[in-house]
Amino acid sequence: PEEVHYIIMDNGRHKILNTEFEPMMRCVRCGACLNICPVYRHITGHGYGSIYPGPMGIVLTAALAGYDDIDSMTFACTLCGACTDHCPARIPIQELVRDHRIAIVEQGKNHKIEVPIFKAMQAMWSNKNVYLALMTLGRPAMQALALGKAKLDEGSAWVPVLNGWTSSRDFDVLAPYRFRTWLAEHNKARANGENVVEPLAEERGDE
Repeated sequence: PEEVHYIIMDNGRHKILNTEFEPMMRCVRCGACLNICPVYRHITGHGYGSIYPGPMGIVLTAALAGYDDIDSMTFACTLCGACTDHCPARIPIQELVRDHRIAIVEQGKNHKIEVPIFKAMQAMWSNKNVYLALMTLGRPAMQALALGKAKLDEGSAWVPVLNGWTSSRDFDVLAPYRFRTWLAEHNKARANGENVVEPLAEERGDE
């Protein structure tokens, strides 16, 4: 032929060049990060809502598609770093996921309800009395939502906040016999020279 034309389709990947997400261009799609990811093992590839699942998919999809249509995908990560440890291309995946989260918040793309939720969690975890009180009230509240069962399952899908999870997965109700309670009783019994009695299975909440 007199002329040869090459058409390179990169699906917008050139936009990632010269950005903090450029290291993702080294990805060879080996799947190492998927196989080691604890989140991927639980929600599987379909849970990400993208053709690119797993840790690498979080970074790549957000970089290519932007933050408007990915919902909470970037938050499906514990930032444990297992993906980075096992990546043969040495891509700092969890750092790039964190950078996406920071950008999402800075651009106001995060869900507005997240701010009061996290502030409430901060108040709970920073005050021991509030934490213990909520844990005490948590089990009967969860039992009521679970209709007396030991787990929140598809029967609890009517709850607006939980239905995204319980429609396809179970969520255990808080155990009635807390470890802190057992430890306090255990130490008290040992100090008094008494025999330490293990709690019954039903007291521990075991089935």
